[in-house]
Amino acid sequence: MRTLDQNARWQFSKIEDNINSLKIFSQAVLKSPAGWTDILAISKSLPNLEKLIKRMMG
Repeated sequence: MRTLDQNARWQFSKIEDNINSLKIFSQAVLKSPAGWTDILAISKSLPNLEKLIKRMMG
């Protein structure tokens, strides 16, 4: 979950489960005007996780 612009509506995106994806995300946050963002962490063991992700990103 990320918003890099304080005036933008929430935009959801999935950070893949690998170090490169996390580094790219971290760099995007550092370069953003705000310099920070909120992150929603969801357990991989949550029932119907893929359905929830599709709804959030849809």
